[in-house]
Amino acid sequence: METIAVDKISSNVAHSDDDCAEASMSAAGSVDNGDACLSTAASMPPLKRIFDCEKLIRGVNTNGKYWECKHCNNIYAGINATKALCHVLKIKGTQNVAACKEEIPLIYLQRYEDLYSWQHRGKEAKAEAIVARSNKNAARQDKIMASSKPLARIHSVPPLLHYLRHQEV
Repeated sequence: METIAVDKISSNVAHSDDDCAEASMSAAGSVDNGDACLSTAASMPPLKRIFDCEKLIRGVNTNGKYWECKHCNNIYAGINATKALCHVLKIKGTQNVAACKEEIPLIYLQRYEDLYSWQHRGKEAKAEAIVARSNKNAARQDKIMASSKPLARIHSVPPLLHYLRHQEV
């Protein structure tokens, strides 16, 4: 039985992280167990940073900085939030980090997925804003070019050749 604090009120939840993992993986899981997991997940605050989760620990030892995944108990050198998030979400082929070998309980997996989508939503919005700004600037320049008169050529012959021709005479 684990204790979860919600708005300074403690409530006991009669299931463990393993129960949530079994409920999320089992098609024949009981409704009560699934409901308990959903209520637990709803009571946990969303992550703003991956290291806000108690299952991912940052630290310093004699070899330097490191982070540890408490799901699989692996330790990784350096502190890299992107690698930690890719590790727990098991995104292969990115960030040169191994996927977590353990099953992530549903309550944690949902929080990790929400953080990942929140981070990428911001990047997509920024990219769209840059494209829109670029299109607006291009339209402005096209309008300016269309309204301006073409420049008249002063010399049909480049100035140096013009000078040399007049020197020979």
